[in-house]
Amino acid sequence: MVTPQYSVQVRIDTLTILRGRISRRDLEIALEWARDHQKEIEDEWQRLNGR
Repeated sequence: MVTPQYSVQVRIDTLTILRGRISRRDLEIALEWARDHQKEIEDEWQRLNGR
């Protein structure tokens, strides 16, 4: 996830932060969206990475 001020790397299957920093508000918004679209995100990751 990237915002104008922050950048974080998030594990797709658990939505946990692996590294980086982000404001709590931005994180909550991004994680809500990611939870709602998690299957799509996982499918696209697999498609792009040949898994």
